[in-house]
Amino acid sequence: AFSLPLVFAVGFMVLAGMHLVRLLRWHPELIWRDGLLLVLHMGYGFLPIGFALMGFSFLNDEVVPLVAPIHALSTGAGGLMIIGVMCRATLGHTGYPLVATRGTLVLFAAVFSAAILRIVAAFDLEISMGLMRASHLFWMIGFWGFVALYGGKLMRPRAEPRR
Repeated sequence: AFSLPLVFAVGFMVLAGMHLVRLLRWHPELIWRDGLLLVLHMGYGFLPIGFALMGFSFLNDEVVPLVAPIHALSTGAGGLMIIGVMCRATLGHTGYPLVATRGTLVLFAAVFSAAILRIVAAFDLEISMGLMRASHLFWMIGFWGFVALYGGKLMRPRAEPRR
């Protein structure tokens, strides 16, 4: 018999596989040297994770709640790509070198942690409130940290490019 949820599940699994293959073709062994590039790849990595979780959710939403792939796609893919592009664009447009400082890496780690905690929280209702609160804290560290580290650069005139 025809099953629409099964069609969606297979479709999301194929989509996850295609994005994973695409991600692995981008020479992942080379991205570890550049934090500004790594965060974008990590964010993109949440696409196959989110699509796979979505496929599993269509198969059995009691095993994989629908909120898990939503968090993977929004907080993971969206959040990491947004913070990565914000940092890279700020550095580039203000004349600073395109280098992720330790502080910037902390921002990236905080948003990554927020995403992981949100996904895990979807699977265990008993500890979900604590995980969500921790996720909120990491999210705030990531984005308010951006304001603290990069706000001044955005308020000053463009720096002379360093050679």
